Amino acid sequence: MTARAILTRSVVHIPDCLTDPEYELTDAARASSNRSVLAVPMHHEGEIVGAVTVSREEPKPFIANENVRLFKELEARNRDLTATSEILRVISSSQRTCSLSSARSCRTRWSCAARSSPNPKIRRGSTED
Repeated sequence: MTARAILTRSVVHIPDCLTDPEYELTDAARASSNRSVLAVPMHHEGEIVGAVTVSREEPKPFIANENVRLFKELEARNRDLTATSEILRVISSSQRTCSLSSARSCRTRWSCAARSSPNPKIRRGSTED
């Protein structure tokens, strides 16, 4: 793993060596009790000067990688909530400016507002009636 991190110049993370298809199970690896491995290359002035490798017996992601995964999930949910909030804001403003007799023009204004939204989920939804 250390060599791979150095050669690829990137972090190598294997939560469980025994189930990872890219991990080469040598005799030494089988004999080792280590199941999770994390190798991080060290950069200095654009050059790789080595790597730090940590491992453990318990097969699970390392904390930093798990935090990144959780943060990405949180970002995705936040984007969805922002899109929903924007849709509700457009609908709310449309309802305030429309009367029952002008329902058709109201729908048209909402559709135009949705199409001009910077959010692609709102733009996609604007074509569906």
